[in-house]
Amino acid sequence: MLATNFLIGVDGLINLTSGAGTSSFNTITFTLQLDNTVTAFTQAAGVFNGGSNTNDFNGPWTLSGGTYTASSGTTTMANAMTVSGAPTFNHNSGTWTFDGTASVNINPGGLTFNHVNFSHASGTKTFTGNMTVSGNLTHDQPGTVASDATGRTITLSGNFSSTSTGIFGTSANLFLAFAGDATHTLSRTSTG
Repeated sequence: MLATNFLIGVDGLINLTSGAGTSSFNTITFTLQLDNTVTAFTQAAGVFNGGSNTNDFNGPWTLSGGTYTASSGTTTMANAMTVSGAPTFNHNSGTWTFDGTASVNINPGGLTFNHVNFSHASGTKTFTGNMTVSGNLTHDQPGTVASDATGRTITLSGNFSSTSTGIFGTSANLFLAFAGDATHTLSRTSTG
């Protein structure tokens, strides 16, 4: 009988290759399901390279050290995000999508992402830290995006688009700051 998920604790260097993507792990712990989705991810040191395939994280995601290079394709995250310490993060020109239905906290630790999409069907994604988006920001599902009471900022170099019936910024505490001299587009269309 094959277990439906298992825990891998890596102390040395292991390379996992799948299709076009190669992942290198060193002192990284994660739980991998048979459908290749990761149910928990923690990186305190070492190197993670997301390659070009979709990286699907369905459990808590924690980054506190080492070097993390996101997929140049899409990274999806259904649960909490916590970034602390001084990790090196490379967005790799990919898209980061917050999906799922859980109400969770998102602390991106001030990291810079390329494109970001809020595509969660329900629940609230609550920012507990600031985020920079060098590309576009979209909100295309009915889930809510909010801030904690401290007030958080998403600094955006590209455009903002919402086709959702959900709420983006449930209080005056979530700020969207446009950066750079380029013309920015802010659009909202929804049905329902």
